[in-house]
Amino acid sequence: MTITVVCPLDAAPPPYSFECSVFLAGGITGCPNWQSDAIKMLESKFNGNLVIYNPRREMYEQSSDNARKQIEWEYNALYNCRYIIFWFPVESVCPIALFELGIELGRNQDSLFIGCHPQYTRSFDLDIQVMLHSNIKTIKIHRSLEDVVTSFITSAIS
Repeated sequence: MTITVVCPLDAAPPPYSFECSVFLAGGITGCPNWQSDAIKMLESKFNGNLVIYNPRREMYEQSSDNARKQIEWEYNALYNCRYIIFWFPVESVCPIALFELGIELGRNQDSLFIGCHPQYTRSFDLDIQVMLHSNIKTIKIHRSLEDVVTSFITSAIS
């Protein structure tokens, strides 16, 4: 079993032979480090080879050049990952993650795992939008980070 975490500061992702990769999409700015919690859950429960793309940087210097690199890295990682876990925490509306979710709902619904905090301010909108765009399968919106990670693990292993 090998779990590799790739972050935006990595110079270039090395060539991976793993078929299973997941992107951790959701709030970063003004949000707790839920990505760290998700990674710990995956490390303790996932039984296999996995590449985790984590967009959260330990240190981030605000500049238009850094922002461009971050956006491009996320775009490429989202496009190339087999699975995407979306988490919408209570602390932020997460406008960029909502935008990314809209794109992914139109692109590849079989690989999406969506969760939001029970008190996420736009949970009603999220529920309706996902239901309206679920053409391939009914996508369940989980109300805890643990539930959405567990759903991903169950699906990826089977």
